[in-house]
Amino acid sequence: LVFATTADGAGSPTERMRITSAGLVGIGQSSPEQALHIEGAAQTWLQIESADNTGAGIKLVRSGSGNGDYSIANTGGKLEIKAHDDIPNNAGTLIFDMAGSGDAIFSGDVTLAATKKLYFDSGVHTFIDEVSANVLRLYVGGNSAMKLDANSRISLSNNDGNSNSTILG
Repeated sequence: LVFATTADGAGSPTERMRITSAGLVGIGQSSPEQALHIEGAAQTWLQIESADNTGAGIKLVRSGSGNGDYSIANTGGKLEIKAHDDIPNNAGTLIFDMAGSGDAIFSGDVTLAATKKLYFDSGVHTFIDEVSANVLRLYVGGNSAMKLDANSRISLSNNDGNSNSTILG
């Protein structure tokens, strides 16, 4: 099934949308590869709008899997990426509050791989990392400032990274 329109002044119609025999829908795409395949000549946007301004979003559901779903939503100026509660070990919400403070708020656990760092200044000089098994180090201004180990020992460092003093341990 093909939907076509004729532009003002044009002599023949141009295909705008197609539904294939497999039920795939193409908008701006005559050979859709997914259930909905949208293609445009330049920047292409999909707009989902709530008429009552309460929120709009996309829900990602694996039918029949029993594993729940994910959603991406705009809820009053906040972008929410959510793993719903019925997904084992993944429940939680990541919220970017664009209308307010610009903060990213995590309402669940945050896990970093052992080799990754948690940055506080756009990934440059201030961060926390796991320098060895069960040892965290805080860097400020690019320098090691403090180390905490699994035995509750806290070590402060001078600018060259050498231990300056042990506070607890």
